[in-house]
Amino acid sequence: ALKLASSLLYDAYRASSATERSASADRFILEASQLRRILEASEQGDADSNAYRLALTRQMLDAAFATEPPSLTLARDLVDELTDELADRAETDPLVGELRYRSLQLALAQQNDAMVQRVFGLLEQSGGPYLEYGVSLLYERAARRMRASAGDIGAARDVVRFGQRLLSGLLAETSDESTADQPRGVQSSLVIAVERMDAAVALTDETAIEVARSLAMG
Repeated sequence: ALKLASSLLYDAYRASSATERSASADRFILEASQLRRILEASEQGDADSNAYRLALTRQMLDAAFATEPPSLTLARDLVDELTDELADRAETDPLVGELRYRSLQLALAQQNDAMVQRVFGLLEQSGGPYLEYGVSLLYERAARRMRASAGDIGAARDVVRFGQRLLSGLLAETSDESTADQPRGVQSSLVIAVERMDAAVALTDETAIEVARSLAMG
């Protein structure tokens, strides 16, 4: 019954609107935490039980970043747990890419720039779709910084750098006839990211515009 309830709450959280997202995430985390304690107490070590616990941990980590404010203590504990769990997995394992993406989310939320750079380097080694999601996160951070301070040269550089990567990914997807007509979430997010790049570059401050243009040409 608890597994069913947890599954339904996670589905409800994923389908929730922006205004309901935090509360839905909180409800799922509460139920999932109780379920995790029961599973840990049962000490079941078979493959199916381990796979279920891993899936539940990943879902909780997803939800931890959706609460308002983000549940960073829980996120850090779950990242540490998954780091141990996936230590023997290959660099290209999708779960390793997912873990590194979540680690990047955590570093950004903690405003730890050194960790952001380190984790993004690892994420680049993993590749795959989570690298695209990570690039989108870094682009959005740079765009926010540019809006806050048009003279922020580092932010301007990152807007061009990550915005170009997003644009390249979008063009690659739309040129693929097998996926061009499919309403894909990642593709939609890339369209939004490119639009935000245009808005960031189109600042009224001529100095910021020239910085962005020179970086794009370089």
